Amino acid sequence: MLAAELEAWGDHKDVAEWFGVLDRVRRAEWSIDTTSDRLVDAVADGLFKLMAYKDEYEVARLMLDDEAMADARELAQEAGGSLAYKLHPPMLRAMGMDSKISIPARAQGAIGALAKGKKLRGTLLDPFRWAEVRKVERKLPGEYLAAVDKGLAALNRDNFDTVVELAETPDIVRGYEDIKLANVERFRTRISELLAQLRQGSEV
Repeated sequence: MLAAELEAWGDHKDVAEWFGVLDRVRRAEWSIDTTSDRLVDAVADGLFKLMAYKDEYEVARLMLDDEAMADARELAQEAGGSLAYKLHPPMLRAMGMDSKISIPARAQGAIGALAKGKKLRGTLLDPFRWAEVRKVERKLPGEYLAAVDKGLAALNRDNFDTVVELAETPDIVRGYEDIKLANVERFRTRISELLAQLRQGSEV
């Protein structure tokens, strides 16, 4: 399920990278306990969350989901109204627009084109790459993997729970825009604390 979602977000290269990390984590975990999947499951969820962040391209893709669209049409018909998308893009927020904009459902073609533009994600041609939250989101998977690798290098039976907690830190990264950026700082602080615990444990 996560692999399919990750490929829909990006492409097969993202899935291959994700599986490569999980293979490495699983081998490290099974060197400690062959009956456990706690660590690999935590990394699978955490890395997926940080890789498949909801940027403009992903929101556009989700807006076109057949099941969601069917539910929305049914609700609109019951209410006697029309179907429209309510959006508040970061680019417009940065320009001072405080309220959401309404896009009629007939604009699905344009939204579909935006969803397909995911190939531009993070490149010089990506018009959304300059937003601060997007810059931070692109860094997070690498920061997380660096921390996980340090955890794996120190992994033993005594610190197993601490390494699992380290793997679960992406749960802290919630919300959008300023809320998300504030939680990223909490995420980074918690990683530093847990890595310090692992270093102290190795020195005992």
